[in-house]
Amino acid sequence: MDQNKKTELLYQEKKLTTTTFKCPSCGGEAKFSPKHQKLKCEYCGTLTDVDMSSLVSEQDIGDLLVEAVVDKDVDVYQCSSCGAKEVISKQDIAVSCPFCGTNNIVKKEELSGIKPQGIVPFKIEQQKVSEIANKWAKKRRMAPNDFYKVAQTNNIKGIYNPLFTFDSITESTYKGRLGDRKTRTVGYGKNRRTETYVVYYSVQGSHSGKFDEVLVQASNKIPQNRLDDIAPFSTNDAITYDSSFLRGYTASSNTINGQDGWNIAKNKMSEDIRKDILRKYHYDVIDYLNVDTKFSSNTYKYILVPLYVGVHKYKNKVYNFYVNGLNGKISGESPISFWKALFLTIFIILVVGIIVWSCFVN
Repeated sequence: MDQNKKTELLYQEKKLTTTTFKCPSCGGEAKFSPKHQKLKCEYCGTLTDVDMSSLVSEQDIGDLLVEAVVDKDVDVYQCSSCGAKEVISKQDIAVSCPFCGTNNIVKKEELSGIKPQGIVPFKIEQQKVSEIANKWAKKRRMAPNDFYKVAQTNNIKGIYNPLFTFDSITESTYKGRLGDRKTRTVGYGKNRRTETYVVYYSVQGSHSGKFDEVLVQASNKIPQNRLDDIAPFSTNDAITYDSSFLRGYTASSNTINGQDGWNIAKNKMSEDIRKDILRKYHYDVIDYLNVDTKFSSNTYKYILVPLYVGVHKYKNKVYNFYVNGLNGKISGESPISFWKALFLTIFIILVVGIIVWSCFVN
């Protein structure tokens, strides 16, 4: 990438910096209200419109090679217990860790990482999250019967989670060998029996694909599968990043750089392409399938999406849960009842045993 391109990108990112919003009525600090979708003064309750019309557009994938601009309007805190890092507005104070619940929070003298291009503001208020979490706990079928009664739902924190989104157009060629299982009867008399064999056939062809908003987690504190469980995050509606949206919330620091994020995205797209190809054929066995894919028109966004992180405390253990700050979808961890797991295992063994016995008798 030439120097002019690098200078242009840095200039575009620097323009995103803004100052903390003050209430026009009393001068107090104003925070973003998910309920009103406006800035609300903590002291007098005055509501002020915020510009949410400036949508973020994708940037060329080559811009990932440009040295990242950091956000100087925030501080970084680290939990001494679990090591989680939080990015917090300079006007806020870190009280407790949203991941393990301890108060061992220490300010770090370091830069906060890549500055986001955009942000998707919260739409669900924190008070609603406790209700969502309690209903979810009641539905844990493999959890102990008293889990939802005894478990304490607390330490719920609103967090902006960093994400990469990638768009790409793909052209693939493939070649492979698939097989169908067949049965035939062989032998005579007492030696007569049914055997299974595989008939193989060759496949080859091409595949075209278009991928939009492939999500890649940019922080290792929240597992990718949990993020996928509570998606979507309406990333196409991301507005231009403004640090004032962090007032009252925190943001996880990115631990995955752009290049690694792009590699993860390509792997996810390649898996989907492979599945699409295989759906064209009837098969029981895959001998091999080689796919060669070219990615073009590649673009990305680096944005913050809203979610709530909380814990259920049960018998001195902590079980994290995650709630989408837009639609209320929840995913998390819960204890497993030993007796329920044992009975389920025995039941499965019995069912499999009956099926095998029936096949043997017939």
